[in-house]
Amino acid sequence: MKTKIEWTDTRKGNNRIKSGNGYILVYCPTHPNAKSKAHIGEHRYMMEKHLKRFLTSDLHVHHKNGIRDDNRIENLEVISGGRHVKAHYKTRPQKIKDKQISSLVEAAKKRRIKREIINCACGCGQKLENRDSKGRIRSFIQGHNNRGKHWRWGNGRNKD
Repeated sequence: MKTKIEWTDTRKGNNRIKSGNGYILVYCPTHPNAKSKAHIGEHRYMMEKHLKRFLTSDLHVHHKNGIRDDNRIENLEVISGGRHVKAHYKTRPQKIKDKQISSLVEAAKKRRIKREIINCACGCGQKLENRDSKGRIRSFIQGHNNRGKHWRWGNGRNKD
């Protein structure tokens, strides 16, 4: 994923820039995890230097105080993706959580398919829903269809 760069500090010798989403990026073309234009997030770089190893892509570096350009080691912690989502969800205001839940419920309502109760097309008189769980149209109960209803071996005559 490429990062949109909002501004650049053009002083000679400075290799730090600020991305559009508030993170500081460091120019490091030889780094194995360098992203757009050979930059890596300074928070990840600082944590890698502190731990003396490279971080895998499934690990996240979390800013404890929520300020994205505060890259002091005391403010950073390495956590998994699931814990990172939970950490940010806890700090989110209840009003935003309610709005997200209501939008998910509305989207689910739009996806629901209207189902009706109809008679089986074979004429047996049993009732069924006109759509199955995947939304496919049905007209017969499973095993009921005109093709094998009165089928027998041979021509239908018993030879005794």
